Amino acid sequence: MAATRDERLPVSWTDLLAAINPPKKTPEELYERALDEVIVAWQEGKLTDAEADELIQDLISAKIHYEMRGIISDAFSPDMGRLSSSNRRRRFSLL
Repeated sequence: MAATRDERLPVSWTDLLAAINPPKKTPEELYERALDEVIVAWQEGKLTDAEADELIQDLISAKIHYEMRGIISDAFSPDMGRLSSSNRRRRFSLL
């Protein structure tokens, strides 16, 4: 008679933390989910064509606004990799 073993995979600390606090969805995932919800509601007859159209336009506008803010933020933030050794920012200490 063969003995059975408990062959469950060990659970890592990262797995436990992910189960307790699931990672937040990215803005792209949220956008796609909202778009899917609007389309499903429209297909089920819960929204009129005009309402669905307006919601989809609002979603697209919000996505473009979010992407433009990211582009502008990237353009005005310093790229530390491009600073040469002679031009690096100096760190000041209080001691």
